[in-house]
Amino acid sequence: MVLSHGQEKKPNSFTVNASTFVSAIDNDEYELVEHYLKNRLIPVNMFYEGKTFIIHACIKNKPEMIRLLFRHGADITLRCEEGFLPEEHANKNGSIHALAEIIVIKA
Repeated sequence: MVLSHGQEKKPNSFTVNASTFVSAIDNDEYELVEHYLKNRLIPVNMFYEGKTFIIHACIKNKPEMIRLLFRHGADITLRCEEGFLPEEHANKNGSIHALAEIIVIKA
């Protein structure tokens, strides 16, 4: 059985794929992202297309998502497969609000 947002229901378990999770981040679906994280349906520091979820949020300039991911244990010191930190991706993409959020978290 497939539920909304690509979530599959299996007997006594749920799984969320990384693509679905990144899509929820991109679309500002805060409650859905929080649900996935609270229920441990996806690891917060998982890599998708060579980047952590917090890096995806930085690229898309999503400061509230960055804060949410961080509250659930996202590691802001993890580098992408190319060797860049979240704030470097934010800076490179002109994501000033995301960059500001990372600076506040690191302070």
